[in-house]
Amino acid sequence: MVRLLAFVLFADPRLAFGKGLSTEGEPDLWLHDPTGVIELWIDVGLPDERELRKACGRARQVVVLAYGAARRSSGGRRTQERWRGCRACACWRCPTKTASGCSASQRARCR
Repeated sequence: MVRLLAFVLFADPRLAFGKGLSTEGEPDLWLHDPTGVIELWIDVGLPDERELRKACGRARQVVVLAYGAARRSSGGRRTQERWRGCRACACWRCPTKTASGCSASQRARCR
């Protein structure tokens, strides 16, 4: 559901879904320029720090739509602090209710 929300939030004719949830080294959604350069890399959930740093090196902009119980833990806060070190990375938090089933009123709160 959050992948679909990301697709709507970042709507662009060039925005495409990645190959799949279990494909390493590829985002959930991405946008390439006409030369093949990755302009936007979008991951949903809680990507690990190593994958996030790789994404920051490959794309002009990286967006993480974080959701789930792990982001509330102290470990989740430490990881979010490390994400701030990525120059072109933005982390949005999605409430658990939003992630599990978005109603129209909840979509606006996903930030």
